[in-house]
Amino acid sequence: MFEMQTDMVNLIRSSVGHNYFSMSRVFVHQNAVSDLPADSTVQFMADGLSTHTNTGFETVQSVRLDDVLATVPSIYLLKVDVEGTE
Repeated sequence: MFEMQTDMVNLIRSSVGHNYFSMSRVFVHQNAVSDLPADSTVQFMADGLSTHTNTGFETVQSVRLDDVLATVPSIYLLKVDVEGTE
């Protein structure tokens, strides 16, 4: 799972634990998925209501999905938060 907002990352991780999912099978990444070069940063509104790149209050590193997929043997479910950046 990819999620940029810290509060949402914490909620997802809490939900994974409360529902007895194995953390060895569920990976939560606090990153922006982008076609930007790896380790670019993305700023976004921290109000939880909107996400805009290059304007905001929180900053996270970007990752290229191709780079992440190259490091794992298989994926059964992929969740990517794309609010407003479709």
